[in-house]
Amino acid sequence: MGNGGEHEKIPPSPPFLKGGDEIGAVEGMKEDSPQEIVLKKSATGDWSVPHDNGSPPAPTPWQRFMRGVAALYLLLLAGAFLLLVPNQERIERTMVFAVTEEAKRYEGLAFAGESPRKIFDEANSRGFAPWIAHVRSTFKIGPEGDSGFAAIERDYNRSLSALPFQQVGSVVLTLLLFFAPAALFRLLKRTVRYSFDVRISGNFPR
Repeated sequence: MGNGGEHEKIPPSPPFLKGGDEIGAVEGMKEDSPQEIVLKKSATGDWSVPHDNGSPPAPTPWQRFMRGVAALYLLLLAGAFLLLVPNQERIERTMVFAVTEEAKRYEGLAFAGESPRKIFDEANSRGFAPWIAHVRSTFKIGPEGDSGFAAIERDYNRSLSALPFQQVGSVVLTLLLFFAPAALFRLLKRTVRYSFDVRISGNFPR
């Protein structure tokens, strides 16, 4: 209470937040009427004023940089997936190569001067079983070669049977290699932000 019975002017209350983690409201004081400003809280804990047109805010330079890094990393993973994950053609090429090596045990000059591509195309066009029979007939490989060619056939069939499981496992591994670093980075960012907020507020843990 001041002199002459005049009332002291009560200062406006400080800004306050309400609404938990999603929406906060700040009541601004004006001479004519109060104004309410609605704030939105992002996933990183930052408060911002939404645009009038409802469009999301423009990404920051750091966000654009991280999106570019994520896209480049995804392209590298996709390239590694295509190069390293087994497929049926790769298994067939391995089998054809094993047949040529087995034939060289009986005829040292077998397939001399022929390119691997030409050998594979011939085997693929004939059919692998008829082509193997043709190889054995051409280089006069008799019953003494049965065990070697049977082992090649077993490895070929085993690789084909395991192919679907290997491909599914490779897809899961690729997804883990992409999302695990992203989740770790987000966790690290939240930890650093929380530590910074604690230091600013002065509420140091004891």
